[in-house]
Amino acid sequence: MSFSSLIVSFIPYWFIIAHFIAIAHGSSNSTTSSQEKKGGGITGVHIGLIVGGIILIILLAIGGWLGYVKYQNYKLNKNWNGNSVWNRQREKELNKAKKAEEERKQKMDKGAIEEEEKKDNEMWDQVDKMKKPVEGFTTSQLLNPK
Repeated sequence: MSFSSLIVSFIPYWFIIAHFIAIAHGSSNSTTSSQEKKGGGITGVHIGLIVGGIILIILLAIGGWLGYVKYQNYKLNKNWNGNSVWNRQREKELNKAKKAEEERKQKMDKGAIEEEEKKDNEMWDQVDKMKKPVEGFTTSQLLNPK
């Protein structure tokens, strides 16, 4: 979430919090008409806006800190999703699997490779058939046959 969208998303909450605090303060500490003529002093609305502003600043600081942490992670990993150690380990596992597959194919002769690929294709065709919905039945009927 960018900084500007964070500000836009929290402004309504700031006003809502400010109004609730103003209502609560106004009901317990109402000003008299003589105080209003003099200028009123600090009212519930002022207190609500101040407290709401403080809450908004705290939320923006938390959002900015989280964004900074995510950006540092991006600079470290050159991607937006997670731990660099996990990514390196995943790459090692994928490389091992690729090497094992290549070695296995080198050991097999061409006829065996074609036969194995045919079996793989048949298996994936069966998987695709199983993924298609069965017409005339609901999901619950398929999951709980009687």
